[in-house]
Amino acid sequence: MPEKTLGVVATAAQQMFDDLQSVGVDLTEVFFVSENERVEKLQQSWTQLLAETRTQLSPAAE
Repeated sequence: MPEKTLGVVATAAQQMFDDLQSVGVDLTEVFFVSENERVEKLQQSWTQLLAETRTQLSPAAE
């Protein structure tokens, strides 16, 4: 992406964050909750994948 375009995008993003904070949105909390939810979903998916893999591989070991 050209540097000039990057600057425009960064400025627009900063303005959006500033606008959200000006109406009372706690961005730190938003990012914290979002990150934790993504990590939790990844852990659930990984656990499910491991369980399914073990299930499918167990007959092969017999």
